[in-house]
Amino acid sequence: MIHEVSYWLDAQDRIVRTCANWDGFALDNDGIAAVGKNVRGESLWDFVMGDPTRIWLSTVLSLARLRDEPVKRPYRCDSPTEKRYMEMVVSREGKKGDLLLTHRILRAEPVRPPLSFVAARASGPWMARCSICNRVLADNRWTEPREAFRRGLLPEDGSIPVIYGVCPDCRRAMPV
Repeated sequence: MIHEVSYWLDAQDRIVRTCANWDGFALDNDGIAAVGKNVRGESLWDFVMGDPTRIWLSTVLSLARLRDEPVKRPYRCDSPTEKRYMEMVVSREGKKGDLLLTHRILRAEPVRPPLSFVAARASGPWMARCSICNRVLADNRWTEPREAFRRGLLPEDGSIPVIYGVCPDCRRAMPV
């Protein structure tokens, strides 16, 4: 298992380079569309879902461009079979506003039965999911997906249509 991947952004937030093990990580996670040749030259924002998530990430990138030290943020990036606790480190590269983003898996825990999230269609039922901590808004409460599943608030087949946002706890945890 690959535990760290990096990519570089130019001052306009275009992906200009990916690390050597990028493609392996993408393919390990069923991300054929995310291999290096498909993302290089593209805007980072083409791959970020939900306005609240875009605002959160834009704030992190701005902080990194303004500070003389890397900006570190914890987050979750679960697969259908694992809870993955991760850390993103954003560092300035040069003086032009270029950035290096490194994502590390700090630890992983198995998820049983598997849960998968799919982007919701404009019409139809959906659930809000926090892009940072991966909790879902179920029954007016931000909760772990596994707990919502046990309480019968998620579909039996484990495939959950979601829209992406940032929960109040993760917004409050964003120091500026």
